Amino acid sequence: MKQLLKLKHVYCCVLITLCLFLSTQAIAQLPSTPPSKILSQNQIESALLDLPKGERWIKHIKDDLMPFWEMETALGGTERGNFPSYRDNKGQLIDWSKPMNQQPQEIQGGVYLKLIFPEREYLRTRSRQILGYSIAYLLTGEEKYLDYAYAGINYNFIQKGHYYNEEDGTLTAYYDTKTKKYVAGTSQDWAYGLCGPAFYYYVTKDERVLPILIKSQKKVFDVFFDPSFGMFRWVTKPTDDGTPDQREIVSNLDQVYGYMLMVYRSLPPAEQEIWKKQIHDLAIILYKEFYGSREGFFWGQAGKSTSKFYGAEHTDFGHSTKTFWLLMQIGRLTGDVALEQIGREGAARLVDLAYDPNNETWNQKLLPSEDESKLEIVHDREWWCLAIMDQTTATLSLHNPDYLRYISKTHKFWFNRMVDKEYGEMWHLLKPSKKEPDMGFPKSHSWKTCFHSTEHALVMYLLSQQLHGEKATLNFVRPESNYKDTKQYYPYIFEGEVKPEDVVGDKEISLPSSNEKRIKVKVSFGHIR
Repeated sequence: MKQLLKLKHVYCCVLITLCLFLSTQAIAQLPSTPPSKILSQNQIESALLDLPKGERWIKHIKDDLMPFWEMETALGGTERGNFPSYRDNKGQLIDWSKPMNQQPQEIQGGVYLKLIFPEREYLRTRSRQILGYSIAYLLTGEEKYLDYAYAGINYNFIQKGHYYNEEDGTLTAYYDTKTKKYVAGTSQDWAYGLCGPAFYYYVTKDERVLPILIKSQKKVFDVFFDPSFGMFRWVTKPTDDGTPDQREIVSNLDQVYGYMLMVYRSLPPAEQEIWKKQIHDLAIILYKEFYGSREGFFWGQAGKSTSKFYGAEHTDFGHSTKTFWLLMQIGRLTGDVALEQIGREGAARLVDLAYDPNNETWNQKLLPSEDESKLEIVHDREWWCLAIMDQTTATLSLHNPDYLRYISKTHKFWFNRMVDKEYGEMWHLLKPSKKEPDMGFPKSHSWKTCFHSTEHALVMYLLSQQLHGEKATLNFVRPESNYKDTKQYYPYIFEGEVKPEDVVGDKEISLPSSNEKRIKVKVSFGHIR
């Protein structure tokens, strides 16, 4: 309690000087950025004409993304739901009996870059794949995607329970195929281990999944959140993954982003209030502990001054902008107007700074120049960073149409340059000096599945529809007995207006783990914000 009161006291003090931080000191060490251009009405209308409507994003998920994830090699073959952590860029499984110099270029590169650990099969990759299938169903209504998502839930959490202890909710991060042991991993591993069940529950309200969420979320906090430490610990004891004294932004940020924010409004009322408070408390911790007020960035690590430098791990446009984006949404959903404003102002400034007008896309990060006299922008194009920047900018556009000048252009780079048009999914990285993707990176590895690409499609669908003044329709599954209750529906991490006539019951749909009759429900959202 004392720790929380202390956090709230600091938070209030920070709010008093917010305007000073954002208007002067925050840009002191950053490259100069042009002032945000105010668009005329004609320019806004022109930008809207260039912004794809929602159907383009549905086509994207069906034609560009899911073919890579519908291959038998992705689905687990005869063991449906046993999703492999690694495949090559053609979608094929890796034959680890071959020597490394005979592996595809992207696999050799993935091992070298420590994106692939041949002996590890991760829960987080499987869970992210569950989320991707759930998003595909939400957007398209095609039941095959729901079947794939359930197969992942069933294999990894219910029937087999390889990574989940039903008794107390304990999760394990990965299975070591050499030692034949399940390994606890990090607090971030546990967060993304829950993203699949969380999104699947948001879509279906499947009663078998609810205990997984409630038990495991409580266990994550019991195991990793240390009040005396003031935040989530990275690990509980020294391991190959790190040490307990690491103050990592992703340990805290990804509890919110990975599962809590997307699903808490679907929980029973008592749990909903607990999670809502915890989400807001974590937002305060993120701002207090990781925000550099002079620099206007969030540091990847807190505590040691030696870890607070541009180019440090997780100190980049993607993580900082994502944090501001979440603060904006948390502030709105919890009624904290000041927090929402912190998120909006911070995100807007970084969007202006990260945009590359010459290529009409987003830059990756800042690094000190060779003589350390100034900061230079790194122009690498990493798929997840491009996705986050688009999503945040689209959110800003709901309140300020001037930001349409970015998202009316960046989608062209995404569709034309980042999509693997032969086998599907997004390339990991494009270097500015090359027209082709960097083939030293795999499209499927321990940190890349379909999470960011499908989330990007979902957010851009929702917000594009709103910006065009049209309703966004999503597909849910609900018990027939109460599907007409409009209060249970919401558009992902946003708010939206749903009228009784916007909820349309469709045919009966079976969930193997549910005893109650359920139907497919189409819900149309207006006034998304």
